[in-house]
Amino acid sequence: MTVHLDHIMVPCRNKAASAKLLADLLGVPWAETGVGPFAPVYVNDGLTLDFDETNEPFPMTHYCFRVEQKEFNAILGGSRRLESNTAAAYTDLSTCGSTRNTGAALSIGTSPTGTSGKS
Repeated sequence: MTVHLDHIMVPCRNKAASAKLLADLLGVPWAETGVGPFAPVYVNDGLTLDFDETNEPFPMTHYCFRVEQKEFNAILGGSRRLESNTAAAYTDLSTCGSTRNTGAALSIGTSPTGTSGKS
């Protein structure tokens, strides 16, 4: 049996800002509205991250994406240019090292306090 993750909810304080930031960094499409109350980020043909805004406490989350080294360098460069917007979107970017000897991995984390911090 083959199993693929289709979508996952990502809690945040500002869904439009968070979804836009991630989509801009990854170079993928997003929308302010989607099915239900979500702001979806279309990571690829099979995976959607559904950003959901809440004022309630939520646990720290962590998502790690494998990308080619060239793409990783471009994303990291974009994150440095957008660093002042990162706290506003409550999203944290950091590297989580090379994976399986191919490319690199990008770690995305959300903070339950609504502040940015390196994971």
